[in-house]
Amino acid sequence: MQSTNPIDGTYIYAPQGTNGVYAEYVIDTAAQTLTLNEVNIFDNAYRKESISVKKLKQDGNDWSTEDGGMTFTAAKDGSLAINHGAAYLPRETVPQAAAPEKNPIATITMQDGGTMTLELYPNVAPNTVANFVTLANSGFYDGLTFHRIYAGFMIQGGDPAGNGSGGPGYSIKGEFAGNGFTQNDLSHKRGVISMARAQDPDSAGSQFFIMHADSAFLNAQYAAFGMLTDGFETLDQIAATPVTVNSGGEKSLPLEDVVIESIRVETFGVDYGNFEKIS
Repeated sequence: MQSTNPIDGTYIYAPQGTNGVYAEYVIDTAAQTLTLNEVNIFDNAYRKESISVKKLKQDGNDWSTEDGGMTFTAAKDGSLAINHGAAYLPRETVPQAAAPEKNPIATITMQDGGTMTLELYPNVAPNTVANFVTLANSGFYDGLTFHRIYAGFMIQGGDPAGNGSGGPGYSIKGEFAGNGFTQNDLSHKRGVISMARAQDPDSAGSQFFIMHADSAFLNAQYAAFGMLTDGFETLDQIAATPVTVNSGGEKSLPLEDVVIESIRVETFGVDYGNFEKIS
């Protein structure tokens, strides 16, 4: 239908109290036709496969069938005025299909040029994702390091103190099953990103880790919230960084800084700025 006449469209006749009378009227003023699709009469299909078409003629702002039996005018509320307002038929509105919601995509760019791309899952850990997105897009992670590297396990970063003790100045609730958040069923497989925390289940802040290998024992105990989709070679390169023993006796302290140049997240227009913090 090419016409832009406001009367063009599909209108529904379904009067209350008639127990199932229903019809569709389709007006196309460019073709000068009124098409009547009688879909249902008292719960009995009637002319469901056939259509009745009448020619229309115009008289000023009004349109009428050729025999002059009915006049049609577009009403201000978008309905169809029949016989100068003797009755009104509502216009059928076809809901627009919602654009599929895209998960946010995070890009970690390393100082040496390597990159890792991750898809984040708000449906799995919404507050965790919102926190990470906000920190990343504010530039919080720029220039920080992966301060804990354990090949065959994981790489950990996001600490402004650079030693595993720092954070953003607040914490967030731990969105994992062991903390009562049962909707998070994401397994800690290779490439999964998750939030680091202290013993307190609600102590995560900015530190995160990316799994270098499957580690099921972390499931339900840490808030996994995304998955690496590209850049596994960068993950492997970071995991291969020479390390020494850290202050806790774990051989995971890099001998040289592994610097994150930036982390940015494409949110596809979704605002993730409203999330809950724990002071």
